[in-house]
Amino acid sequence: KDDKSDEQELYDKMPEISFEMEENEDKLKNGDKITFRVYGIGNMDDKDYKFIEGSKTFTVENLEEAEILDPFKDIDVYFVGDPSNSDLYVINRSDNELLKHSSYDSDRMSGLKIGDKIEIGVSGAIAESARENKIVIKDTKKTYIVEKVNGLIKDISEIDKESLDSLIKRQDDMVERYLINNALDIIKSLGGETDERMYERAYDPWSGYDYKDASSKFTKKLSKIYFLKPKNNVASIFSRELCLLYKITVSNDLNETPLQGYLSLPLNPLIKGDDGKILIPYKDYQYNSAIILPNSYNYEDIAEIIRRDNRNTIIQEKDID
Repeated sequence: KDDKSDEQELYDKMPEISFEMEENEDKLKNGDKITFRVYGIGNMDDKDYKFIEGSKTFTVENLEEAEILDPFKDIDVYFVGDPSNSDLYVINRSDNELLKHSSYDSDRMSGLKIGDKIEIGVSGAIAESARENKIVIKDTKKTYIVEKVNGLIKDISEIDKESLDSLIKRQDDMVERYLINNALDIIKSLGGETDERMYERAYDPWSGYDYKDASSKFTKKLSKIYFLKPKNNVASIFSRELCLLYKITVSNDLNETPLQGYLSLPLNPLIKGDDGKILIPYKDYQYNSAIILPNSYNYEDIAEIIRRDNRNTIIQEKDID
């Protein structure tokens, strides 16, 4: 129909029509011929529109060269536990803006033994985002063989001083950022005063406001280390946890007296390297489970909170000189 004044009427007819592409849409390049075939119209009878079955061929042109990314290039794959019963653990080291947010999974995450083959896949959402940004994901799945199994640190005595010092040093900048980026919540947890308007702006991405420019000043000092392990000695990858306990002080213009308290940061998994020392494969630990406690808590109270009232968990302590 030549009259296009009412396109909606035409669109209403479209569900009754099927289109088929004869080529693979994911493998096209400039110069390729692509044919669309329209079928399924049948004996549609409409007094205003005439639909014609058939096909039409187009030449692919003006395609831009896409960036090709390998989502498995910058990941480390570990099998952790015992040779006959290990867990899969994937660490993403990519700095690429798209891939650094990728998540990886497998249909077999645990119960793995030497010689097993597993397929690890990257999240489908990443592939979709890549397409929208004219990026091609080279492969979305890759097969790995369990050839080596790393052990777990099962007791605080297995953590040597050199590894512990290295771990603490590597976390120092992360702790500083955590305190600054969570300043408002920390001040509230310690019973301090905050400016609610400032609080709202700090979480408004369009405000242009950066809480780092505010007056809050932090000091921190590592005061104790806790090590959590199960009584039944299970070898599950997240069954052990190292907690760094910091004594913190924060001051700002809204609080006349500096606020004091504790910051507990859990670190896991604790993987044993080939040399028997703690392996630190992380770029950054995530502090989603950090605990802020007022200064009124003593070390015994803190230990119970860290243990989460789980009587099946043994907690070991190490003082910091």
